[in-house]
Amino acid sequence: MRVGPADLDALRLWLGWRVGVAVLAAATAGIVRAGESGLDWPDRWYRWDVVHFVGIAQDGYVGEPTGVPNEAFLPGLPLLMRAGSVLGVSEVAVGLAVSLVASAVAAVALGRLAERAVPGTGGWTVAAWLLAPTAVFLAAPYTEALFLALALPAWLAAQDRRWWAAGVLAALAITVRVSAVFLVAALLVQWVTDRHRRWADLTWLLLPALPLAAVLLAQHAATGSWTAWWDAQSSQEWNRYLTPPWEAAAHTWEAAFSPGRVEALFVWPFRLELVAVAAGVAVTIWCLLRR
Repeated sequence: MRVGPADLDALRLWLGWRVGVAVLAAATAGIVRAGESGLDWPDRWYRWDVVHFVGIAQDGYVGEPTGVPNEAFLPGLPLLMRAGSVLGVSEVAVGLAVSLVASAVAAVALGRLAERAVPGTGGWTVAAWLLAPTAVFLAAPYTEALFLALALPAWLAAQDRRWWAAGVLAALAITVRVSAVFLVAALLVQWVTDRHRRWADLTWLLLPALPLAAVLLAQHAATGSWTAWWDAQSSQEWNRYLTPPWEAAAHTWEAAFSPGRVEALFVWPFRLELVAVAAGVAVTIWCLLRR
């Protein structure tokens, strides 16, 4: 595909953001972790979920490096880390490189999606995305950037009726984050509402079922359980499980406005979460009305 002016705008915004993140990470490394300011750049990112990704890359679904089962994470990024380690590159360095490239790809894809929807909004959309506080995860050796680098182009491909590309990209995305299940559902809706749909194209959208089955088989082989991912998510560390939306809203409201319910540090994030959900519901209703 041609690289247009909107793509260049997205890349310029991405580059400025990457420089900013690098400066902040370098400046705050010694503050966040006293006594660790002398660590190499990749080692500064070896925290939280990265420990699990590295653990899977090295040992597969065996062990609990931080008390949380590795089965809570999917193998897409760890497989890339393992491939890099074979070439003598550390797993964390590979993860950082993947996020570097993937975030650039995702920025261009997001800009294109926005331009298609409302011409002239691509740059603003990419800027809002990169300036969100959670954008820090796009720079870390996490799965967010890699997932979006697969999911957003998959959506573009579906809009262009290149269903084979959409199916392949979605299949890769489903090895990275479980969110790809919802991506596949959205792609199916896109296919159903396409006036020129062909049944042969539907087979490509069934392709993501194969890697999902492979992940379940791998985790079953390691743990003897078909629900290893679910069990890990609902473990004591995270306590994640399905709950009705009204109960989730009630719990979030309590966390946001009940004194002493949570640490003061987390009160405003919960309040902003309520605002974000309300905005999401409003936009969804507006989109449905506008078809």
